[in-house]
Amino acid sequence: MEADNIIDLILSTVTIMLSCIAVIVSIRTVRKQNKISLFEKRYDAFQSLERLFALSKLIESSTTAEEIKFALNLHINDMPHIDITKKEMIDWIFQMEQSLHKIYFMFPKISDDDTKQLYSSFHQLVTAVVLEHDILEKKNNFVATISKYMCVYNKLIYDALKLY
Repeated sequence: MEADNIIDLILSTVTIMLSCIAVIVSIRTVRKQNKISLFEKRYDAFQSLERLFALSKLIESSTTAEEIKFALNLHINDMPHIDITKKEMIDWIFQMEQSLHKIYFMFPKISDDDTKQLYSSFHQLVTAVVLEHDILEKKNNFVATISKYMCVYNKLIYDALKLY
């Protein structure tokens, strides 16, 4: 009789352990699936940041408003010889605003204030180019802001994009 109780106890313990293992495996699988499903959205946000960072590197050594306009033309429509219209500029600002706004949700550890500051410096640069006023000052502010942003958050973003 006692042997039956021991066998029942062992079988119950094994059943509970197997159930715990199944729950742990399920939780890990769900986490991996969530990470995979978020990857594309996170990658889109990352691409927007990379575009802004590339723009900053392109204009960093620019010393004239014309060089900065040229770089913006190149970045917005890939055709630097064609002047962009104010509407195209506004559309691009709106697109970048949407992309940057998503960063806060895609990468929760990134400060919303830092992202707002990045967007603001970008918006001020584009506005300065459109209005042809304070372009070099706004360029310097944008370059400094995005450089700081990327220094602070680059590793965090790359880590969040890893699928393993």
